[in-house]
Amino acid sequence: MEVLSSDSIPAESHMAVTPGTYNNLDPIVKIVKDELFVLFPNSPEMYVYGIPELKLKRKWDLNPGKSYKQILPTRDEASFEGFLNTLAGSGYTDFVLSNDYLLTQFNGFALQEEVDKLPRDYIGGSEYVELAN
Repeated sequence: MEVLSSDSIPAESHMAVTPGTYNNLDPIVKIVKDELFVLFPNSPEMYVYGIPELKLKRKWDLNPGKSYKQILPTRDEASFEGFLNTLAGSGYTDFVLSNDYLLTQFNGFALQEEVDKLPRDYIGGSEYVELAN
């Protein structure tokens, strides 16, 4: 395996603006012709890179609306905070490009006051499943 080119996470992405530990950092990537489309699960922007040089060509703010809530980073990696933050936020799960349209999919969020009611000493049980659903 040979590295042909590399670049860093864009400075305006949510993960760069709000640094910390996130449960899911793996980007969703699709290649269309000579372009690489990148969507980070924790950041409502689409990044388009040229291939093979991997230089950022353009960026789109997705503006997902009120049904989207930004996931917060984890402050304490030893706790369940990352799971709880993910439950209280929205994360992108997929996207597709079709007929010059971009369609994105993300999980909604549970209300923070409901997440705050969950036990902090274990993860699981019916109350977690009900809230996640």
